[in-house]
Amino acid sequence: MDRFASRRTVVLGAIGLLLAWLIVSHSLVALLSRSAPELALWLQPDNSVALLRLSEQRLDEKPRLPEKGTGAKRDPVAERAARLRSDPEIQALARRALQADPLNARALRLLGDATDAGAAGATGEAASAARAA
Repeated sequence: MDRFASRRTVVLGAIGLLLAWLIVSHSLVALLSRSAPELALWLQPDNSVALLRLSEQRLDEKPRLPEKGTGAKRDPVAERAARLRSDPEIQALARRALQADPLNARALRLLGDATDAGAAGATGEAASAARAA
């Protein structure tokens, strides 16, 4: 009986360590996903919150587009959409987040903004070509 008690202690101890690791790692990823998304993605590569946070950080880090004219009013929404359209890496991060969490509204919004910017850019190019002709 003493042999079975020692085996049971070892098995229960291993299960306890595994459960403690799972709790700590998931809690740590949830904590880091907002403050240090790269580290959170290293621990859990398919964390949608960390993927979106990283894509938004990269979008905010991108340099502002130069003004086209003097005294022209800057539209921050259009500027953000143009930066989003010009960076496929940000779009790829949003797609990965959407694969991990298909109903994530933030990922859908980012991809929708990129699509809208692409459609607006194509419409603007067509309109300027029509004006030139």
